[in-house]
Amino acid sequence: MKRTGEYILAIIGILLSVILTFIGVFFIALKQNDGIRQVIEAELANDPTITMEDFSLVMDAVGGFGWLIVVASAIGIILGLVSIFILRSKRQTMAGVFFIITAVLVGLLSIGLGLLQAVLFLIVGIMCFVRKPKNADKDPVVTM
Repeated sequence: MKRTGEYILAIIGILLSVILTFIGVFFIALKQNDGIRQVIEAELANDPTITMEDFSLVMDAVGGFGWLIVVASAIGIILGLVSIFILRSKRQTMAGVFFIITAVLVGLLSIGLGLLQAVLFLIVGIMCFVRKPKNADKDPVVTM
């Protein structure tokens, strides 16, 4: 049985995970770039409601969040590829389990940014369980 739909959705999920990796790297670079930090600090010097300690805390959180996104997207890429190879070896049930595990991990670890990938991987996992191959023994052709 051809599983073109599963392959396409899984590849889209993997490509979205690659894009999510770039977003995480952007957050990490944002935290480590001193030029951006100085520009934001200069803007905040005029605002008496935000202290530099608060700003520093937010920038540290952005960097940590960036690493969390990179880890979640790496898990999505690696487990997505493993699941596709399992699906190609005609073990649909095991591939479905891997896709669902991938969906849960990406959805939880990315704290909402990987929601679209998680939904795609979940749909593929469910499709692996629901779609059964056509069996020639069940429907014999009757000729008259």
